[in-house]
Amino acid sequence: MGSAITQIEYESTSNTFTAGLTYHASEKVEIGIDGVWNDADAALEAFDFDVTPFGFMAYDFSLTHTNSDLDVSRMELGVHGRFAVGGQASLVAGYRYLDFEDDAPFLYDTSGSVSFYNLGVAWTF
Repeated sequence: MGSAITQIEYESTSNTFTAGLTYHASEKVEIGIDGVWNDADAALEAFDFDVTPFGFMAYDFSLTHTNSDLDVSRMELGVHGRFAVGGQASLVAGYRYLDFEDDAPFLYDTSGSVSFYNLGVAWTF
């Protein structure tokens, strides 16, 4: 028997920017907008794992680095509002849009977008 070893480099970067504004139109009314942008990359460097196959263990490592590619971006935009009904109770509403891009799909493409809506009653204590 025997063994073989090699060093594998894994590099990653991630950049995120978030911003938001909330405006108090009156003592009872609050409206706001916010957003998020994210871009992330990560990957194994290609490597040469030169081993002599023996028996049933004839592995091809030449494409291993492609199994760990990550190249995604995400953008979110949201708006929200609050109306104070009285005392500690408020009516709240919001909308959020999220767009996700998978620029290096492996088994399947996870790209897509989704919208979220919310409507409710909030109690501040």
